[in-house]
Amino acid sequence: MSLKEQTFVAVAPQYRGQRVRRTRLQAALIAKVPEGAIKLRKRLVSLINIDEGGAHLAFEDGEEVIADLVIGGDGIRSVCFLSFFVLMVS
Repeated sequence: MSLKEQTFVAVAPQYRGQRVRRTRLQAALIAKVPEGAIKLRKRLVSLINIDEGGAHLAFEDGEEVIADLVIGGDGIRSVCFLSFFVLMVS
């Protein structure tokens, strides 16, 4: 089933959004995630959802990775947000 064919139903959210300082989020993630898994100070240029699961990420410096989870802390001009938003309106 493609994303366009899916039906979305409004339900009460289980979790509330919460703002957090970027430095605190980074410190919490670094404390729990294996070394080398977190990419800091990198410019994301492309995020493509993989149908089988995960996401393909391409960075400005030419590095490409496949990730199980992407946390978009890339600011106001977020490539992560724009990639998600395009999927939602397509």
